[in-house]
Amino acid sequence: MAKLLISFLYVLLLCGCTEDGKALATPGGYLGHNNPSPSLVEDKMLTTAFIDVYPQSEFNFPIKVTSLSDFEQIFIGNSTSRDEHRLAHLQMKMFFKNGGRAAVVRRVELPLDRELKAEDVLPYLNELKNMEEVATLVLPVLSHMTELEASKVRAEALQYAKEKNVFFIIDPKHSGQLSFEDVILWRDEAQDLISEARSYAAAYFGRLLVHDDELGIQDMYIDPSATMAGVYSRVTEDEGVHVSPANIQLIGVDDVEVYLSSEQMGELNAPINGLSICPFRKIPNVGIVAWGTRTLDGNNSSFRYIQNRRSISMLDRSINSYLERYFLFSPNDANTWFTIKSVISSFLMNLFDRGMFVGASPDEAFNVKVGLGETMTEEDILNGYIKVQIAVALGYPGEYELLNFELKLATGSN
Repeated sequence: MAKLLISFLYVLLLCGCTEDGKALATPGGYLGHNNPSPSLVEDKMLTTAFIDVYPQSEFNFPIKVTSLSDFEQIFIGNSTSRDEHRLAHLQMKMFFKNGGRAAVVRRVELPLDRELKAEDVLPYLNELKNMEEVATLVLPVLSHMTELEASKVRAEALQYAKEKNVFFIIDPKHSGQLSFEDVILWRDEAQDLISEARSYAAAYFGRLLVHDDELGIQDMYIDPSATMAGVYSRVTEDEGVHVSPANIQLIGVDDVEVYLSSEQMGELNAPINGLSICPFRKIPNVGIVAWGTRTLDGNNSSFRYIQNRRSISMLDRSINSYLERYFLFSPNDANTWFTIKSVISSFLMNLFDRGMFVGASPDEAFNVKVGLGETMTEEDILNGYIKVQIAVALGYPGEYELLNFELKLATGSN
């Protein structure tokens, strides 16, 4: 109750209002019904991009679908006879079954006279850069490529993920069953994973055993990325992006291909080189769960955990969108700075109430700075730059992640 009262009074102060809702005079004039502040909308982080081999599509560009039936109508039709098409269909079914909300889907057609190459797939990856709502990326298409060609695509996908604040879920490359020793070797030899962008990705080890009577599939092992993308969406919508997508029952999964000892799980989760891989395990009376929540950057104290990386990405996406939408043509003055600080602080206050940040009070959990003498110089103002800095405590009280935002105002806005 005390925390709720603190939160209420804090928001009233930020909005410049008294307890009866009347607006207070502020450097920005009056805030309230007569002069509402622009809203900061949270990026829901619920859209996953898929690039894979599908039987059909009349569209030569990525298409968004929000249900399995929409996907089947556009990309499947009556064509499920080929193994690769049945596999792609099954993986999308597992995505929606495990909580997937929306998918941006791009069809790749397998060449008839040669193996699929990176140059066949990279143009489709570039198309996604214009689709701002994509928050998660899976590339089942890589299973149709050699490891050399797949590594080229993974390297570009990691850079795309960093540039667009997208999270990339990786399936270790394999041919048939992949043992513990095989995945360790893959991890140690996959040089494309040694990237400054690796905190924007996670890899999962262990194919999942599923069956599907509708598709005539009795038992099939599938790569886990599509299923885990569904889990990410389910946890994000039900509990929040800051909640770990681990120890969650995988729906429709009968078993995992490889059982691991506790020592082997530890080697995957926390290796010396930091290239963490998340395993699966079977829990009695629960089923198959993801047993790990680490990114590929396991030695990074800030972003070793998936939920921390995705939380910061959500903040970055949400606040950048807010600034660009509402302030591109605003005057670079105290009124604008006050509005920005008030609205962002109120947004962070809401996230604090939902448990995203740690700290006994809002002041311990986050901070927002903007304006002359705080984040900007006279030269910044003359050159038309608005600079904002926020600090948030995600893991431990007093340990902050800093996010810096810079908006170049349109000519004539100063």
